[in-house]
Amino acid sequence: MIFKDLPRQTRRKIKQQADSIGLWVAKTTVSRDQSGQLAAIEDPNALRALQRGFAALVRNDFEPVALRLTESEAAALDAEGHAIPGADCWAGFGLDVDGRASWVTLYACGVGMSVEDEAVNAETLTLERLAAHCNTSGLPDGGFTA
Repeated sequence: MIFKDLPRQTRRKIKQQADSIGLWVAKTTVSRDQSGQLAAIEDPNALRALQRGFAALVRNDFEPVALRLTESEAAALDAEGHAIPGADCWAGFGLDVDGRASWVTLYACGVGMSVEDEAVNAETLTLERLAAHCNTSGLPDGGFTA
């Protein structure tokens, strides 16, 4: 059943619990560490970012969302050391083809763009990367719930 097919009252109750659901999903999330092995995410800043993102996913009727991360959140989620100095880090949150809550990160720097255009561009690129990640069956790179 698709979330939007649920009765409005049920959807409202689920959305009221978005922060709790986001925290629960964040605590069950795994990602690949620097050696490529699956590992639970335990860093408090990473968990805070994931909770915020998954709560936003719930509030958005489980449709994909992209959020700009703080520097501390980005550093905590960057297990592979892909940070780009001076670039903003964005995270996309959605459900993959197997129904797992999933996330990706993207560093974006809009040289010569206005702040607004840079944000729109980064959000679009993040959601495109998320779509590619979520359309992969199995255990792709990036983060997902176990």
